[in-house]
Amino acid sequence: MKKIIHVFVTILSFVNLCIFYSVRSIWFFVNQEIDGNPIWSNLIFFVLLIIFIVNLLLLIKVKVLKFRHLLMTIPVLIFIGVNAYLIYMLRSEKHIIIRNTIPLIPYFVIVVLLGLLIQTKYKFNRLIKSVLAITICMVIIIPKLNLQPVKITSGPNFSYVDDELVVIWTTNVKSTGLVEVGQERDLKKVTSSENGIINGNSTHFKVVLSDIKDGDVIRVGSQKIKAYYQNNVVYGKTAYSDYIVYEDTRDNNTTSFYVLSDIHERKDVFDKYLNDEDYDFMVFNGDIISSIDEEELIISEFLEPITNDEVKPFYFVRGNHETRGADARLLDDYLALKDNKYYYTFSYGPVFIIVLDTGEDKLDNHIEYGGLADYNNYRQEQTRWLESVVEEKDYEDYEYIIALSHIPLLKDDAFPYKEEWMSLLSEIQVDVLLSGHTHKSEIIETESIPIVIGGGYINSNSGYEGIKVLVGETLVIDVIDEDGKIQKSFQVQ
Repeated sequence: MKKIIHVFVTILSFVNLCIFYSVRSIWFFVNQEIDGNPIWSNLIFFVLLIIFIVNLLLLIKVKVLKFRHLLMTIPVLIFIGVNAYLIYMLRSEKHIIIRNTIPLIPYFVIVVLLGLLIQTKYKFNRLIKSVLAITICMVIIIPKLNLQPVKITSGPNFSYVDDELVVIWTTNVKSTGLVEVGQERDLKKVTSSENGIINGNSTHFKVVLSDIKDGDVIRVGSQKIKAYYQNNVVYGKTAYSDYIVYEDTRDNNTTSFYVLSDIHERKDVFDKYLNDEDYDFMVFNGDIISSIDEEELIISEFLEPITNDEVKPFYFVRGNHETRGADARLLDDYLALKDNKYYYTFSYGPVFIIVLDTGEDKLDNHIEYGGLADYNNYRQEQTRWLESVVEEKDYEDYEYIIALSHIPLLKDDAFPYKEEWMSLLSEIQVDVLLSGHTHKSEIIETESIPIVIGGGYINSNSGYEGIKVLVGETLVIDVIDEDGKIQKSFQVQ
């Protein structure tokens, strides 16, 4: 009978733990009744966690139950009563408890079964059993406490969309996002918001600055959201970046930029090229990440290593590898894209640039895509857009015109869009097409538009080779190796 009671008390302590964690109104009630400090909610949660672990260990470990073991039922019953009262008083919906508790029950069952399976008469194995049970509980429960202080994990990074500067950064925990901008003694705050709601439940942020002047300083800040229930918010500390002085170089008569492609997580490439201060902006021409299987890769393999202490805007051209992986669909959340499309135009100084998205490098029905590719229709949509670019003639006001595509637009019977796009680019009188994909640097003189291809690591005998573009009285395109030596050069008068 005592064993049955103890099993019941252990289950009850687990449910009690889940209730306290699930019903956020309890947290806020506790905070308001004490001193507004959310530390008390966390402390109570730890007490409940310890009670559950002790009950669990007693259930697994003790063969003969004594009355003192059942004393653990007292705090369980007290907390169950308090929580039940609060739930009734606060009119919390039952489905919240069920929704948050049921997914945790299988973990509870696994912990109990593992403990019973390894139970022996030897004390050493009992110790292993205890450590295993506690570890599993901690791994499951502790991350849910949201105890980490907020940190800026990448950025601020910058992109231009039309005439507006977009500030991009990420954090390690859910927080708010704001940008302080202006003169140091007269800073204004611009929040990350959408449709009237300030972004307070995210780890990635984009803020648009439409009225910024040379000499203004910029810094980003994020304040942690510890808990959020209905209209109640518990805030934590705020993390800030360093101040960065803004300088607009878009109206200069000359400009220079790097075009890097096919990096495939070789983050040392960023250091070798982007530490040079003698460039105005950067272009990433695809295959920076091999496969976006986890959202975190967008930060760790791209946004974090390109973070600079200057306003060096970047533009992104999607490669075929950035279309791969379950979280490839989240990439645009971290980028500033015109109309949220991977094909767009922009201008910088005397140059007009057309960005094309070539998508995947195989037919849509290829087995590698698992039936999730629709690039044929997407390219047709893009063709219609490129035809509109031809008709609008915005490019006519610029001295040079450059096109960017990850996959070179060389004649290919399997992909007729390449020839069609080259024909349209010829109508625009594009001076050069910059590409990647082949991992072998080349300068190809086609019948219509010359193509300069940057090199990657895999098939290149001389290491990585990037492209640097210098636009002034002439258009000079240099293929530069990791040591800064020019390997190939192309010039447009």
